[in-house]
Amino acid sequence: MSLFARTPRRIAFASALAAAMAGFAAPSTASASAAAEYLYERALMNAADARCHLFSPEVGHALAAARVQARNAALRAGDSSTAVEATERRAVDKASGVDCGSRGLALAAERLRTAFADYAKLQVMRFPGPQSAWRAERPYPDYHGGPRWGLLQAVLGQGGWVLLGTTGGVVTVLDARPHAAPAASARLVMRDPARLAQPYLDPGRRELAAQAPPRDVSQVFIARSRSTAAKSLLPAGASSGTTYQFPTEALSALARLDPREFATLELVYPGVKGDRIATAWIEIGDLAAAEAFLASGHIVKARR
Repeated sequence: MSLFARTPRRIAFASALAAAMAGFAAPSTASASAAAEYLYERALMNAADARCHLFSPEVGHALAAARVQARNAALRAGDSSTAVEATERRAVDKASGVDCGSRGLALAAERLRTAFADYAKLQVMRFPGPQSAWRAERPYPDYHGGPRWGLLQAVLGQGGWVLLGTTGGVVTVLDARPHAAPAASARLVMRDPARLAQPYLDPGRRELAAQAPPRDVSQVFIARSRSTAAKSLLPAGASSGTTYQFPTEALSALARLDPREFATLELVYPGVKGDRIATAWIEIGDLAAAEAFLASGHIVKARR
């Protein structure tokens, strides 16, 4: 007998996973034990899919997004990276013994597919973190207006709002601080895993500036262009702003970091006595899950 046929509780877990696919909110605020359970369930179905080919690509991407978010929730709840990896290994090991033809597995997979039908219709999802949130918005097929944000995180910088995200697939920073002059350049600074393999975390200090890694273990991405912000990108209440376009690699590097880490955005103003730098801090959070949400939307659109 298979895992699913032998233990009805596992079918209930898979059903709960399916019901949660359209929300994702619960894992972000779960306790350590609940977060580990969420992760186990999602990793188990993810591994069963890899072994038994249960889902179409779009459902697989949605499940991968749920697994990433559950993993991040477990880390934020206090589990160590070692414990999280052990939970995922336990799920993969369990899935290796699943009977791909079992009725229980088929039922769990069908429930998840049904839930995905609603998930696929979602246009916008919000991925909250302790300090900030990522907002992911799939493109509207019939929209022909100005540029729109695909991914977006809005943070309070020194004097007003600063936004980081993607517009038309381009990594973009928008400085919407009132009366702020355009900076000469903009930089995104984050931990370089090649120089420091472990996440840079300082739980003893709450101020965001203390969460930035030292420069000697950081990588720096410099904006490649600057322009006046389109009106359609401005936050509510802003009348103007400046956008800075970064290489695609900058967002990929952010997504590979630990969800508890922060990156630093620096807007540089040269002066005769040295550079003046306006700073904002970007929470990594569930960026990878937000990207997966957008990716699953592109697959759905391509298959229609």
